[in-house]
Amino acid sequence: MTVDCDFVGVQGSGLPHTTTEYEEILDSQFLVQMDRAPQRFGRDQRAVGMSRSLGLALIASVALVSGAVGAVAGPPGGGVALGASAFAVPASARPEVVGKVIFVPDGDTVHVRDSLGSRIKVRVLGINSPEDRNPQLPAQCWGPEATRFARTTLLNKQVTVVTDTTQDAFDRYGRVLGYVYLADGSNYSVLAARAGAARAYIFHRRPVTEYPAIVAAEAEARAAGRGLWGVCPA
Repeated sequence: MTVDCDFVGVQGSGLPHTTTEYEEILDSQFLVQMDRAPQRFGRDQRAVGMSRSLGLALIASVALVSGAVGAVAGPPGGGVALGASAFAVPASARPEVVGKVIFVPDGDTVHVRDSLGSRIKVRVLGINSPEDRNPQLPAQCWGPEATRFARTTLLNKQVTVVTDTTQDAFDRYGRVLGYVYLADGSNYSVLAARAGAARAYIFHRRPVTEYPAIVAAEAEARAAGRGLWGVCPA
């Protein structure tokens, strides 16, 4: 289990204060680099900064429409459907987002292309995977393997992204905070924890709704010495 209380900065120094903040900054910088590299994504990459605005606008408009017509279907296996708390959308009217995973930068972040062509960046809820994307630092233990597991499991797959009412709908970088469900109803957070590709994670002392299932999967991986639990320091 991971809780964001490990200090990696100095109070008042302007440096990130927790492991979580450091990793989020790395992810934000990486996503900015991706937005500035249209040759990587070709016609899929829109004008700089447009993808986030389009994604937020899409979610807001769908949520408002859904609120007018009533509650929408839940995600595979149950849960709360995707919506933005910033738009005061009732939890019962939060729509799900279904799309295809088009990019997996690491073990706990994915980019999803929905049916309208919008690119939605998702920070997966309930887990924290080792990092391996900072060229100025060595990869964390099991970082490359965690990324490989995520790509094998999710890349080019149809998924359903679902938020959790115990958490914010978006982080400070505009990424959707959600579970990623595969077509068979399996929760990627649980799969990653069971494979030893991620640790169960609590943000700001607020466990996600699926925390019991995630931490149970982590315990299974730990007992078996699976993935990072077999080679990385506790």
